[in-house]
Amino acid sequence: MKTSLVLMALRLLDQVEIDQFRNFLLSPYHNSNPKLILIFDYLLPCLDKKNKLTLSKEALFKQLYPGENFNEPRIRNLFSLLTKQIQAFLVQQHLKEQMALKERLLAKALIQREGVFMLSKPIAQLQTLLEQQSWPAQEFFLADYELQHFQDLHLGREDKRAYSPYLQSQSQTLDLFYLLEKLRVACDMQSRNFVVKANYTCAFIDEHILEYEQDAVKVPFKFCLDIYITAYNMFTQNPKRHYFDQLNTLLSQYGSLIPIEELKTLYTYMLNIGVREVNLGNSDFYAEVHQLYKTLIHKGILLRDGSLTQWAFTNIALTGIRLGDYDWTESFMLQYAQYLPEEVRENALAFNRANLAFEKKEYGVAQKLLLNLEFQDAYYAVAAKILLLKIYFLQDETDPLVSLVETTCRMIERNRQLSDYQKKSNLNFFRFALKIHTQRNAINPSFSKMRRLSEQVEASKSLANKQWLLDQLPSLPKV
Repeated sequence: MKTSLVLMALRLLDQVEIDQFRNFLLSPYHNSNPKLILIFDYLLPCLDKKNKLTLSKEALFKQLYPGENFNEPRIRNLFSLLTKQIQAFLVQQHLKEQMALKERLLAKALIQREGVFMLSKPIAQLQTLLEQQSWPAQEFFLADYELQHFQDLHLGREDKRAYSPYLQSQSQTLDLFYLLEKLRVACDMQSRNFVVKANYTCAFIDEHILEYEQDAVKVPFKFCLDIYITAYNMFTQNPKRHYFDQLNTLLSQYGSLIPIEELKTLYTYMLNIGVREVNLGNSDFYAEVHQLYKTLIHKGILLRDGSLTQWAFTNIALTGIRLGDYDWTESFMLQYAQYLPEEVRENALAFNRANLAFEKKEYGVAQKLLLNLEFQDAYYAVAAKILLLKIYFLQDETDPLVSLVETTCRMIERNRQLSDYQKKSNLNFFRFALKIHTQRNAINPSFSKMRRLSEQVEASKSLANKQWLLDQLPSLPKV
């Protein structure tokens, strides 16, 4: 039996929660179907992925319905019911940890049942929680907005003609909640526009920012609003460097007050801008991107669920290599390779170690690493071939270079993982590299051919590693 949704859902729970969930199922208030407990007990040994037990729907059905013929729809229905119970349990777990949310839900239930006369206790409890707890800004604004609403209703019950200060506070808090959420959405839109050219637009955001900046009244969580306004300006205004540095300063000052996932998102915005500036030729941003990665590592927010993506690993190594920070880069790779997914770990580490060795001019080490691995991922396969070509090129190894260009071009043309642009730019690189190598080693090199070749490389719009090719042209023999 393939891993089902219910098994995947159970694996979301830790061991303590597994025990609590069983008690949840045993409660008649939550569960009226005792067969769900039997299914839960049957699945328990399979929660450990290392356990290679074979699950059988037929065997399970026999335990649940002895003497009856196998009926798969009945099993599927029970799996569905158990999955819904897991979801209900997760809601209960979340609610148990959210005291303010419980008070807000209680207040709403009382209002719905015309129990406004009982609002005083949840109001007092919510007010205390708002004053005492550490809150994410948007959650504080939403909770405070609802508190003002409850207080207004409670006051109106006592005297419907009385002036209510809570109504004005409710409006002001709603404005702050709306502005912050609008800013977060606007920043996310701009970030995605940079990455995938989505052309998202956020209406009225500039007017809202202008209105906020013209209001001198102090507001709670002003630093959070300022951070998102600065992030938005970093995407939309120039010079990028000014807002980039300003956001970096704000995050250094207030980062400890921001939830870890939100902080990671804000640093990702900065990385997107930094990488884009590097791609536009602003090489000064390499140092900024490198320092950002170091900050993410230092703050412990680089890993997600104890894992590091191969792309983050490669990008970090690449920035360190480009800046010549070889010792730090090697230390990083050795320390953090263990956090890569097992299926990509060997390739990611080998490729980046080869890249580091190449930049240190340890061509033999780099070549050995590249030749001893079979890269399944198209990105690593092509990148490894490019690195290998550079080694052959710089060491004037003609026969291996010619063979590599021929086989790699065929591989790229047949590959279905690469986009048309990736195919074209990489094919152009290999073909230009071979032409340049041929001219370098020609017995009677032609100056006119070299000049024409240089112009073609310069004019090419779809060309990987263009600058590296241009750097090789001055070394061509002259006539």
